[in-house]
Amino acid sequence: MQYFSLTTIGVAFVFLIVSNAQSWKYISIDPVNGENTISCASGNGSIPCKNLTYAFAQYQSWTQFKLYPGNHYLSNGSVLLQNAMLLSISSIQATLTTVFCLNNSGLSFFNVTGINMVGLHFVGCSALQISTNQNYSSADFTLSMQLVGIFFNQCKDVNVSSVTVSDGNGATGIVFYNTIGSIVITGSSIVRNTANGNLSTNGGGGLVVEFSFCIPGDNFCPQRPFSVLSNRDSFYTFYNCTFAQNVATGSDLASIIPYQYAHNTFGSGGGLSISFNGNASNNTVQIMDCSFVNNTAMVGGGAFVHFGDNALENDVIVNNCVFLNNKCQLIQPGTSGGGLRVEHYIYSNAASGSTNAVQFHNCQVVGNTALNGGGLSTSLSGTINMTITSSTFNSNIAQNGAAIEASLFTIVDGGLFEIANCSFSGNSVNYGSSNAYPLGVGTVYINGVPVRFSDLLSFDHNVGTGVALTGAEADFSQCTVVFESNEALNGGAIALLGAASIVVDDRTVMQFYNNYASNFGGAIYNAFLGTNIKTYASCFIHYSNHLIDPVDWNATFVFANNTSGQRGSTIYSTSLLPCTRSKGPVLNISATFCWSSRWIYQWSSCAKEIATDISSIMLPQSSVSAIPGQLFQLPLLLHDDLNHTVPSTSLLTATTSNTSVSIVDPQYNHLSSNYLIVSGQEESDNMVELTLAGEQVWRVTFPIHLNRCPPGMKLDSTASRKCICPALDAYQSSLYCDAQNFQTYLRNGFWLGVDESTNKLVVALCPPNFCYVNQSGWAFKLPQNDSELDNVICKPQNRYGVVCGNCIEGYGPAINSLKYECVSCDGSGFSVNLTKYIFTVYVPLLIFFLIIFLFNIHLTTGPANGFIVYSQVVISTFALHGDYHIPLYTITPYSDRLLKAYQVSYGLFNLETFSSILHPFCLSKNMNTLNVLQLSYLVAIFPLLMVLTIIIIIKLRSYRCCGCGGHSTNRIVHMVYAKIHFSPLHAFAAFLLLSYNRLCLTSTYMVNVQPLKDEYGNLVGSPRPYYVQTIDGTSTQYILEYKLIGAFILLTVILLPPLLLLGYPIRWFENYIVVRFSCLQRFYPVDKVNIFLDVFQGCYRDQKRYFASFYFFFRIAVNVAYFMTDTWIDQYNIQVVLCAIMVLLITMLQPYKKKILNYVDIAIFTDMLILSLLSIYLYERADYDPYSSLPVFPYVVQYILIFLPLLGMVMYIFWLLIKYVRNVVLRHSEYADIPSLDANENADLGKVVEAEFTSIIAVDDIFNRADGGNSYVPFGVVEEMINDQKHEGPKGKVPSASIMQLSERMKLN
Repeated sequence: MQYFSLTTIGVAFVFLIVSNAQSWKYISIDPVNGENTISCASGNGSIPCKNLTYAFAQYQSWTQFKLYPGNHYLSNGSVLLQNAMLLSISSIQATLTTVFCLNNSGLSFFNVTGINMVGLHFVGCSALQISTNQNYSSADFTLSMQLVGIFFNQCKDVNVSSVTVSDGNGATGIVFYNTIGSIVITGSSIVRNTANGNLSTNGGGGLVVEFSFCIPGDNFCPQRPFSVLSNRDSFYTFYNCTFAQNVATGSDLASIIPYQYAHNTFGSGGGLSISFNGNASNNTVQIMDCSFVNNTAMVGGGAFVHFGDNALENDVIVNNCVFLNNKCQLIQPGTSGGGLRVEHYIYSNAASGSTNAVQFHNCQVVGNTALNGGGLSTSLSGTINMTITSSTFNSNIAQNGAAIEASLFTIVDGGLFEIANCSFSGNSVNYGSSNAYPLGVGTVYINGVPVRFSDLLSFDHNVGTGVALTGAEADFSQCTVVFESNEALNGGAIALLGAASIVVDDRTVMQFYNNYASNFGGAIYNAFLGTNIKTYASCFIHYSNHLIDPVDWNATFVFANNTSGQRGSTIYSTSLLPCTRSKGPVLNISATFCWSSRWIYQWSSCAKEIATDISSIMLPQSSVSAIPGQLFQLPLLLHDDLNHTVPSTSLLTATTSNTSVSIVDPQYNHLSSNYLIVSGQEESDNMVELTLAGEQVWRVTFPIHLNRCPPGMKLDSTASRKCICPALDAYQSSLYCDAQNFQTYLRNGFWLGVDESTNKLVVALCPPNFCYVNQSGWAFKLPQNDSELDNVICKPQNRYGVVCGNCIEGYGPAINSLKYECVSCDGSGFSVNLTKYIFTVYVPLLIFFLIIFLFNIHLTTGPANGFIVYSQVVISTFALHGDYHIPLYTITPYSDRLLKAYQVSYGLFNLETFSSILHPFCLSKNMNTLNVLQLSYLVAIFPLLMVLTIIIIIKLRSYRCCGCGGHSTNRIVHMVYAKIHFSPLHAFAAFLLLSYNRLCLTSTYMVNVQPLKDEYGNLVGSPRPYYVQTIDGTSTQYILEYKLIGAFILLTVILLPPLLLLGYPIRWFENYIVVRFSCLQRFYPVDKVNIFLDVFQGCYRDQKRYFASFYFFFRIAVNVAYFMTDTWIDQYNIQVVLCAIMVLLITMLQPYKKKILNYVDIAIFTDMLILSLLSIYLYERADYDPYSSLPVFPYVVQYILIFLPLLGMVMYIFWLLIKYVRNVVLRHSEYADIPSLDANENADLGKVVEAEFTSIIAVDDIFNRADGGNSYVPFGVVEEMINDQKHEGPKGKVPSASIMQLSERMKLN
């Protein structure tokens, strides 16, 4: 091959022009001052022509066209200059002269020898020209017409200097067809020549050079067995040229087989396209100091080089060039070479043994993009020498071969592909959009092409394996290579696929630092794809001299800080067996790649950093259990060559011969082999056969047993035969079902279990705190088996059975807990716990009621009435946490303590003493919840027992003192009793008010039954007692007795008082029955009943006395709602309605005599209304978003509201005490002014006291007195006695002095 310098070529061309200067014809063109006459074409150039079209029409050989500065125009098609010698077109001055091409015009040369173009700028040139591109839209073979700016066809010796060709409208900028000799292009720019967007026609691009098989435009080319064109010994030089923003397109390139007449040069190579076809030989193209920037094509975004047919001994030299931000547009699969594409499709016998060459030296390839070979792509066959030396590849992107991709077109017969002294940094295989892209491989990807790496190489910070080989051998002899901080799917630095391997020798140094693979092989990955690894004899890393034992290799390998996401932090291979053989016996497999000190690892045990594919599988000893349709883990133990545990491999197929079982969900066919989905009949057994494949295929057979569906799920009756979730409203909406994970969750406050009589899964509301409550969420996870439900739902509460109604062995219900907790009874003895119970329950109640009884505190009048209702309701049925259906613990971890704080504060008014503050304790493990309810009855009637006891004591004391001593003694006794101020009527009223809610709640517990419902809400079995379910040894008769007791109390103590209060103002019973039947008066003492009812109704207006019953009915209503509703949201809604009704009734009726009391009760019921509304909000919020914490503000408002009545009552009592003390002081001062009674009057007074005091004595109501009243006039016994004496006789009678004095005395006291 001959090489010529630019200087030699330029000097020869100038000498040719100067030496024949006397023969030149000069034509000048001046668009301003010229004229199109015969004078301008005279040949001396003195008179310029006006336009190019006229001037070019005067051409002949040896003609120079001189263009004046300014704008020149070509129009109406192509200007053809042909069959001439020595034509020169240049600017008359050094500045560029612009030529605008209009109406698809351009410039073409045919069979012209010696063309010189200097200092011109061609804009928008695009004339139709003949081509060698086949027209695939035609049924017959035809060659297409292409748009070209400047067209050279079969010319020779061309010089283009300082020429710019730009903005070709759908055209290729410059085309050289079969132009031979010396072609020099220097200092020129080919920019913005783009295709017109019509993909049916190939075109566009910067500059095309083609040595073709066919003569352009020859439609009979397919009939010729060989090319008639010679195309030899040409030398093309591109120096200091710029190819920028050109776009070439082609719709047929991906499917074309490049052979003879089937070459489509147009559309390839966005900046520059060079094709050696036909008989092209001994031609050289030299590209030096050129820039390829932002060009686009389907193949070869920056440049394209093609060798085809019989082309031989041709050279392409690319030296010191820049390829920046070029790309291949992905119109069809197969686009390659973002910066440069080289194709060597030589497979003709005539070219056998020929050698073409491509040298790529000292270039910068940056930011280029393609599907294959972002920086450079090549496809090879025949014999070629291709070298890439001293170049840098940075930030290029491609799916395969981010920097370089080399693939095999046909068998490579000899030749060389070499990469030497290059660096690769920041390249990426993430080709595609930023959100979705296929995973590529290889910064340098070599497929089947032998490659040699030499000198110094570096790969750093690339995304994609540094070097990836498929079926190729890479020779790293005489090479030092550094792989640092590269990352890939498999093999961060090197990936060897199929029979790929690397060769090393004593001059090899390979260093691997900080490389990462998300799967296998942080540094090196090897996979024998489809190869029989048991007989494969060659190791994937081998020495250039096969006779040298691995322990004697002098190559150096350094591994440090390499990691992988799964296995093989440094090296991963399908197997190490091929690497265990040496020239002698088989080596120790655990020593593989740890042969000598030249293998340097991070850890002292190098085997720790090496892993392989499966080499052995251990099967389960027994049947595997699974849930129908659920993804489950297979108990397979997999090991590799080094006996490391292998966590997984690919699952290709899974089959079963049992018709009751099937392998479902094909989407899992390629999951980890540790997981599988099997569907079928519950409680069935079968055999499953798996085919597992990593690089080696395994077949595994094992037994499998299908369990029942998890609690709450059911088997789909359709062909899927897998467990599915029930409807959302199934099981009273108590279940949350996670279909994906085959997991069910039970809401707090519900019980789920199997009914033994029907074997159905049933659900029920759990008594408060009987069942497990998840303190960190609204629900808790259920087990996978029905038999474990009791352990999850009941056992954490030390319970078992239906709705967790029983304490486990050794435990009993706590007698001092509001939650009836099951606590251990093996600690303190019975007597100790009984003592604690008495002192913490009965002693506080004794003191509390003694104060009420002996000081005759009236609870039925004034603000105490509404306050007591509020106190009893908020700690029993108005639970803020809704039995933990509202997860208040997501707001504060102290929610339970805050709950107990207000329960204890209000508890005394519901007969709940301070015993709940103590740690829960029980009396006996033989007790059950019914026994604790018995104790609750005893607590409820304890005040009544106190009333009876006090009355008996008073009676006995009165009888004993009657007649004892003189009058002075009796007077002292009666004065003491008078100071005590005990009123049996008010005491009994206090008992009824304070015990009413407890009796109602306890009795409702006794008689209420808990329904068990199935999935569809149907009742299952017979209803069960609410608090007692399956107590061993408890007879039905025993439970019935408790029900009868509860029913009796409900019908008498609970229901009778409000009915009497409701009916008393009508007096129908008294007027129509008792009066007519005098015998009934013995059982219905009208006077005493009236006095008793006045205790409750005296504070109301006469027409509104019935309103006293509403407070009792309100208690009954909220208790009934508490037991009859299935969910707390229903309970809260009913509470809202009830409170709203009470607020409305009090507002409309104004029942109290004192308006202030109406306002107080309106405020109390409004408080309860707001509490319920806030609870509804928190409940719905928890139900809508169960995984988020509840808002703090509503709970804070609730907590403030719940303490407001208590705060108001405390302040009110302090005010009463202050007022009472002041009244006492005033009375003592007034008492001295009252005259003393004489002896007779004193005797009368004593008789009256003795007769009436023991039955009932009316004293001032502390609340009534505080409200301004002086005495209990409407309801006092003394006034009744006065009124009786007034009505005796026909005209009445003035009351005796003793009665009047008694009345005055009691007013003062």
